[in-house]
Parts: sequence; C-alpha cells; structure tokens
Amino acid sequence: MTEKIPREKQNGAYPHDLSVERKSSAGDASTSTAVPNGIARPTAASVLVVCPEMCCYCFEVLIAHLTNSHHSSRSLFLKCFKNDEYPLFVTWKIGREHRLRGCMGTFSAKRLHKGLAEYSITSSTKDSRFPPISTEEISRLECGVSLLTNFERAAHYQDWEVYTLYCPYY
Repeated sequence: MTEKIPREKQNGAYPHDLSVERKSSAGDASTSTAVPNGIARPTAASVLVVCPEMCCYCFEVLIAHLTNSHHSSRSLFLKCFKNDEYPLFVTWKIGREHRLRGCMGTFSAKRLHKGLAEYSITSSTKDSRFPPISTEEISRLECGVSLLTNFERAAHYQDWEVYTLYCPYY
C-alpha cells in the first residue's frame, strides 16, 4: 500500500489530502479515500480542530499553577474552541533548540477544556524524564497540543499495517 501526497491542487485536492493506492493479490490497483489512523484529511466542510488559543490556554493554566493563583474556568481562550472530546497530548519544549521539556496525554477522549487544563499541569510537572517546570522557564517555553483522530478498533495487538508515506516537501 502506498500513500501519495499531491504537490498541487488537483481536482479539489490540496497538498494535505491523501490518496491511498491498494494493490490486490491479483496485481490490480484501486484507489480509496480511506484515511489510516492518525491522519486527518480536512474537507471543504471541515474546520481545523487545533488552534493557537489552545496553547495560550495551556500557558494560562500553567502560569496560574506555578504562581499559586486561581485559574478561571471563564478564560477568554475557552470561547475560541469547542469543548468536544478528543484523546490529547500537551507538549512543552524549551529554548532555541526546542528541546523537549515535558509531554503527557491520554488515549481516552476528554473534554478539551478540562483535558487541556489537566494535561498542561501534568505534562509540566509529572513527566518523570524531567524536573518540574519552574516560573523562571516560562519565557523560554513553547507549547504544542496534539488531538488524536481517526482511531480504528484493532482485532488484536498485531492488527496493523506499516504505511509508506511519500511526502515531496521533506
């Protein structure tokens, strides 16, 4: 199976769209619009799920935690994105080298408002690979939010395929 990412818009497909070519045992190829786990394919009707305000909210929560101030559940950032349920991860990196400073999340779907708040603190204070993030580090931090989509149920632990991703941009 080969996935191809087109270089230009063709027939309504943008560079981030994927086409999956499957070859049967008889050798004939068929194209499917099925998207494998972990790859979301935006359509004209879809809206981007992750937004910068999610990272701003994570910073707001972290700063409130580190300064022992009360974090408001009425944050203005919360109005910028829906409180839908997603498995999520919050990643903290530091410095010009963007070194990992903390990353934790869950494969269980959580409401975004509560989940981002919870994992902002958890990933910054409880990642066993690193000491807890301090207030002195805040100005050098960057935050990343990952929302996981397109999961499929597996029949058993070996129920997966290795995909070859062709991406001309790298």
